Amino acid sequence: MRLTEADIRLLRYEKRFGYILAVLIISLGALFNLFYFVAFAERTWLLIIPVDVAIVLFAFLVQFFINRKLNKDLRADNRIKKVAVVGAKQSEPAFLPVSRGLRTEVIGNRLPDTLKLKDDLSEKYFLIVNHHRFEVSRALYRNVEPGDGVNMYYSAFSDTYLGMEARPKIFN
Repeated sequence: MRLTEADIRLLRYEKRFGYILAVLIISLGALFNLFYFVAFAERTWLLIIPVDVAIVLFAFLVQFFINRKLNKDLRADNRIKKVAVVGAKQSEPAFLPVSRGLRTEVIGNRLPDTLKLKDDLSEKYFLIVNHHRFEVSRALYRNVEPGDGVNMYYSAFSDTYLGMEARPKIFN
């Protein structure tokens, strides 16, 4: 089964940790260079150049090995479907951020009721599958009951969770 556009976007987003860590390593190398140039009057280029090359190489290798399986998934363009059974359903309120602090402390109660911001309340929906909790859409939450089967999609090499959909119900 081929990866969808949303799956490709998710896998590319998962690669960010490798890039962030590589940038941090290079930043520490730049800090080392700054310290070396400020602290020592004699600058030995035979010391600085190999150390900088080693730091950049190390950062590249860290990024490469962290993102190796994700890159393999993107090249393979394949996802795996696993069939599972829903154990339970959960929903909980999710509060959307509102600038309440600014409204009450700075402005006070001077605003008329029509202009006051109300707390935006929404719901988050979860399915418990194999003792793991997965956040799902409202439509999937309403279509699936405990004991029903679901198709779960994972990437082939990194085993990254890509999504879930309800299995068709067959009536006898």
